[in-house]
Amino acid sequence: MSAPLPGRPVEYLTAADVMARYSCGRMWIERRIKDSGFPKPVKLGPGVSAPRRWHRADLEQWEHEREAMAS
Repeated sequence: MSAPLPGRPVEYLTAADVMARYSCGRMWIERRIKDSGFPKPVKLGPGVSAPRRWHRADLEQWEHEREAMAS
């Protein structure tokens, strides 16, 4: 997980937000987590049914790393 930037609140994205951001489905996300270092979601509470969310900063960092690899 990335440390939040000073003065910038931590933003969380739902699975639907992530799917819309990358125009993909849940299986694409699961494969990227397993195969390419895609950020894992964090649980926002105890228990099995706790909601999972992604930190926006983690996704942005992953995007920048992918762009750097492509250059």
